[in-house]
Formats: sequence, structure tokens, C-alpha cells
Amino acid sequence: MTKLLHLLKLDKILLGLFIAINVIFVYKYGSRQNFINYNIIILGYLSLLLVITYFYKKEFFKLSNKAINAIFVSISFITILLYVGINIAIDKNTLNVDRWAALEISIEAITKGIYPYTRVDFAGNMSSNFPALAYIALPFYLIGDVGFLQVFSFIVFSTFLFRYTKKKEVALYILLLFVSSPAILWEVFAKSDLHSNLILVSAFIIWWQNKTNNNPFTKPVILGIIIAFLLLTRGVLVIPLTIFLFKPFVFEPLSNQLKFIFSFAISIIIICIPTALTAPDIDTIINYNPLVLQTNKTLSVLYIFLFLPFILSFTIKGLSSLFGYSGLIVLAITTITFIYTIFISGFSATIHEHLYDISYLSMAIPFILMHIALKSYIIKGK
Repeated sequence: MTKLLHLLKLDKILLGLFIAINVIFVYKYGSRQNFINYNIIILGYLSLLLVITYFYKKEFFKLSNKAINAIFVSISFITILLYVGINIAIDKNTLNVDRWAALEISIEAITKGIYPYTRVDFAGNMSSNFPALAYIALPFYLIGDVGFLQVFSFIVFSTFLFRYTKKKEVALYILLLFVSSPAILWEVFAKSDLHSNLILVSAFIIWWQNKTNNNPFTKPVILGIIIAFLLLTRGVLVIPLTIFLFKPFVFEPLSNQLKFIFSFAISIIIICIPTALTAPDIDTIINYNPLVLQTNKTLSVLYIFLFLPFILSFTIKGLSSLFGYSGLIVLAITTITFIYTIFISGFSATIHEHLYDISYLSMAIPFILMHIALKSYIIKGK
């Protein structure tokens, strides 16, 4: 499969999927207003992408690294101010989307000792956030708005993009794709946390690979603690982390394997205990927990995709491939559910009657952009 996708130019396939995801967002939310026909908005977005790509192909290479760096930093700074302004301007209580509310329910398990997974938010939904995500969002909750987590995530994304992309014109290109993405902008307006931990795990993988000189198990105890924490932010992160770590884990000495497993297991328990202690009884924990709440509507056939990361761990040759295939698997899982819902209920009802949350399609975006940015970054020893 990897050879076939290589022949078909994986980066072009992923870029096409990135555009398709954003067009779906423009169609859904553009059709809700009557000022401009949504087809014109879609055409405008595609035209913007063409302009960005033209400058990337024809003009960026003419600029010095110093000029590109100045443009990159300026756009990043303006975007940070824009994201902060959006979060200040938008009253979370006026939003129909309940991502922020579900996250606040999870945080209140820490701050108020209330079990989060039996509570219902204003939209009638239960929180299914894993407990570690609440710890990441806690500082932003304490300063008044969990939406600022998106600002922090963008700072991490732009910093790592600037630091680890060898060709600065590529970094600028990816930054422009990110800030012009309707799907990304929706996340900011909705005060959503969906992309935050995807960005953070991508940053960790890049940083850890560099810190350990392409040998991730040089510090198995610390690695076990970090992996436990990251997996307890969102279950889908098992995909990139398995691709990243499974092969080197298999070839590690038994002592390192045991150190990793022990620290991982202990860390899982420590992170989960504060939330578990707020539950009224064990039956509540068994019936109402993130795994149950996140998988009770998942098509059984989709679990087949969870075997792919173990295979891909032995076949990928770089961080770029790691993120590329992670994005493909995540998008395959969400797209199959999307298509199934369309088949059962029809396209219009699926899109306009909220039968499927299209924001799940955008979970692949951070991985897609990291893939394109790091095409020349090779994992040694893989």
C-alpha cells in the first residue's frame, strides 16, 4: 500500500483531501447565509488556494530566508492576535456548538470534584473527553475561556513548523494553508479543542525524535509517562504514536520494554484516579466513561483500521510518512462514517440536519500539513 501511494504522490493526494475537507465546510456554513451564493464562496476559497500556491511555486523562492522569516513571523503574530480577538469577542453562551461546554464539564471534575461522564451539557450531550485533556485546558479555563487553548496550539504549531521545516518557503506555504483553512477557522470560532491535542502530539513526535537522536526508547520511563498522558487526551492519537513507537519497541531490550510498560501503566492509573474517585460507584465508571461514550456509535468495521499502524510502523521511512499515513487512517475512519450516514439519511440531511459532525473530518488536517512540511525529514534507522 505504501509503494502504491508513493507512486500516486502521497503529498498530492493529501493536499487534495485537505482541499475537499475545507470545501465541505464552506458548503455547509456558506449555504446558511443569504448574502453570497455558497458556490461563489467555494470558488473564492479555491482561488485563494491558487494564489497561495502560485506565490509558493513562483515567488517564495526568489525571497531570501531573512525575508521569508520576517513574513512568517508577521503572519503568525497577526494570527495570534486574531485568534485572541475572536475568543474575546465571541460569547461562548451564544454558540450552538458544545465543544467548550463538554471540555468545561471535564475540567470541573478536577476543580469541583464532579464526575464528568454522567453530566449533560446545554446541548443535551455528555462529555466524552479523556481526563488528560482537562489538565491541558485547565490553565485556559482558569483565565476565563477554554477557547484560548486554540491560541496556544497555534503557537506550538507555528513554532515547530518554523523550527523543523528545512525549507522556509515550505514553512510559509503550510502556514498560509493553515490560517486560510475554513475548517481551522471554524475550530477557533467554536472554541473547540479538536485539533489541539493532534497538534501537540505532532510536536511531541518531532521534538522527541530529535531529542533522542532517532532512538525514542533511550529514556523508556519518561517516554511511558508522556505517552500515557498524550493517549489520555484523545484516543485517536494511538494511530500516530503506534506508527512512531511500535517497531523500535519490538527491537528494544526486554528491560527497556518493561520499564516503558510499567511507567505507562502507572501513569494511566495516576491520571485517571482523580476523575474515577468522583464517581458515585463502580457501575457508573463501567457504563459511563470516555471509551464507552466515544465508541458506542462507531461502526464495528472501522476497528480494522487500528491494525494498520502496527504494520506501517515497519514500512515508513520518515516523519513525513508517519504524519501522512496517520492523516489517511484518521480520515478513512471519519469518512466511512460520513458516507454511511449519507447512505442512510441522504446528503442534505447529513450536512444540514447535524446527523454527522463534519468537524471530525478535519482531524486529519494537522497530520496532512505536517506531512507536506516535513517531506524531506527522514527517520534514521527505520
